[in-house]
Amino acid sequence: MSRRGFSLAACAAVLGLALQAGFAAPLLAQVGSPGARAPASQTSPGAVAQAPAPPRSPPPSSGKELIAILDFEIVGASKAEASIVSDRLREELLHTGRFTIVDRSQVDAILSEQAFQQSGCTSQECAVQVGKILGVRRIVSGKVTKASDTLWQASVQMVDVETAETLRAESLLHEGRYVDLVRTGIPELAVKIAGSAPIAAAPVAAPPPTGRVSIVSQPAGAEIVLDGKPIPEKSDVVLERLTPGQHSVALAKGELLGSATFTAVAGETVKVEVTLAQNAIAVRIESAPAEAAFFLDGKEQGNTPLELQLIPASYRFEVRQPGYISAEGKFEVKSGGETRLTATLEPMTEDYARWSAEHSRWNGGRWSGWIAGGALLAYGAVEARAVTASKAKQDDLAASARSATTSQAYSSALAQLKREESSARDAKKLSDAAYVLGALGVGVAWWLQRHEPPRPPTEESTYQFTVLPQPEAWSVALSWRY
Repeated sequence: MSRRGFSLAACAAVLGLALQAGFAAPLLAQVGSPGARAPASQTSPGAVAQAPAPPRSPPPSSGKELIAILDFEIVGASKAEASIVSDRLREELLHTGRFTIVDRSQVDAILSEQAFQQSGCTSQECAVQVGKILGVRRIVSGKVTKASDTLWQASVQMVDVETAETLRAESLLHEGRYVDLVRTGIPELAVKIAGSAPIAAAPVAAPPPTGRVSIVSQPAGAEIVLDGKPIPEKSDVVLERLTPGQHSVALAKGELLGSATFTAVAGETVKVEVTLAQNAIAVRIESAPAEAAFFLDGKEQGNTPLELQLIPASYRFEVRQPGYISAEGKFEVKSGGETRLTATLEPMTEDYARWSAEHSRWNGGRWSGWIAGGALLAYGAVEARAVTASKAKQDDLAASARSATTSQAYSSALAQLKREESSARDAKKLSDAAYVLGALGVGVAWWLQRHEPPRPPTEESTYQFTVLPQPEAWSVALSWRY
């Protein structure tokens, strides 16, 4: 059996147990290419005088250089081919995250107004003049040369507008198709050009100020509870990254306890010294009838009556006695006196015993239905995704078979295609079966949830706490809770 079949069979077996256990009780008692460039702004720039005007472009965002890119000069290529190359360079430089680029419509408007549209702006002096009008610090221009359909040359230069100095000049000789030049060559040029432009480091927010505390206890090696939460470190230790302000600390080592409060100060180390003392609280546990098993936080402590030494905290308890209804709940031990817990257990009637067994089966069936049903639905989703992936692979294999140039390649692709189709059919069957069984399991769990066996009328076991006065015998008073 395959791993898929085994997993499905295992989930189905669990679901079968859920159905068998779950229905019994209710019957007895009743869930790549780069993204397209954003459309250029349609807002026409205002009229431009022959002399340089104030900057038209918005200031660059923090840490980015404001640049403009001119259409490439054409040698042997068409205007459309050169325009595509310049647009590609514009996109790639923008994707480096190092530049804010002036919109092409603004550049075209300046060239038109300055009478460069017909003659072209091919000289460095012209590029500098356009850059000053646009209000940028750097301007990029280039040339596309077409020697043949399979031999191209692209050159790019970045010029400092203020000094007219060429900061970077890069060129690329490309042997191949024009589309490959645009797809791979221009991005390479963009990386080279971007590498020369230093970018101001983005400001890093300073971390919030924190303080430190040195906790020293006598004796050392005590467990620590800081601000009501236990921490893994033990005394003596220095704790860092504390929020400035008031904090509390409690320590315990065996039956020795201690506590203190302190104020953390940013950038400083505060020293806290605590002397531990015998400060456990006596807790007396009694029950009627006696000799009942007592559990504290899930761990058996012994039979009643018994006395425990506990540190101040909240605890969960349960008192069990065969033939009696268990008493369970939560109590809190506080400093200042002995805590006495007295539990009165009620006898378990035949009706209650029958209900308890039925309720246990009902609860097991309900949870088994939720878990098994959910697991089967998840397994069905995994197999469904496998079917989808297989279909895409089948399309690729079919295309490979159609384009095969030899009989051997065709036979190999066809054999792989058949295996993939068989695997997809198996995954589809498993997915459908898992969905059906999963829906059944969830449906059973939902039905059981609404048909809990009614509890027979009976007296509840009860308990009560008594805190007895205690003389002041402590050197330290604890005030934390877990």
